[in-house]
Amino acid sequence: MIKQKKDLFSGIILGFFALMVFFVNAKAYIMANYSDSIFTTSGSREAAPEIKTNIIESAENFLKSYSDFLVLLSKIERAEMDDIDYTELAALFDSCVSRLENSRDAYAGLIGKAEITPYNKNVMKKLRGFDYAAFLENHSLNPSIFKEVSAYLRKADIRGLYSQILANVEEILVCCDEIRIEINETRFPKISGLWDLNSLFSRTLIFGQYTAMIFNKIMTDS
Repeated sequence: MIKQKKDLFSGIILGFFALMVFFVNAKAYIMANYSDSIFTTSGSREAAPEIKTNIIESAENFLKSYSDFLVLLSKIERAEMDDIDYTELAALFDSCVSRLENSRDAYAGLIGKAEITPYNKNVMKKLRGFDYAAFLENHSLNPSIFKEVSAYLRKADIRGLYSQILANVEEILVCCDEIRIEINETRFPKISGLWDLNSLFSRTLIFGQYTAMIFNKIMTDS
């Protein structure tokens, strides 16, 4: 049990550090920012300005949801020293899930607008000609997650990338179900379930960050 708690604490620290980096780094932004640059802004059926708004709203809700979850983990971390307030945990987790549902809905709206908006051919060309291997090496990124991101960007498939983020968010919501039941029944959540949920949140966050980083590099080098 002690080892599990130590591992959970490590996960909390990593997650909290990731959030702090994103909140204070105004230059890089957070999840998939700058990716709206691939969509054209002319024509009556296009929704490029709204796409940027959806990206911001979906990322904001996702980050707030993850923040709620990390606060909940901090409460779990003190369980051996303090009595658990399950009412407080339930309120935190309800907020976490509600914000994640808002993020899901915003991503669904984002995909709908992206589907009716043509790509910018110049940005597509830059994505296809980008040196992904050098970028990975220069920034010491997670190879597994970077491979997932670059698989979409090499093909300039931003709609597919958005759909992947949405699928990740939906997977997190499914993972929330059992933990929510446990908390509502005043049962101590399974540590393995908390690990899984933290990993899903973290991977999705980093997936979005890597997207923003690559687009930022492409646009600033233009």
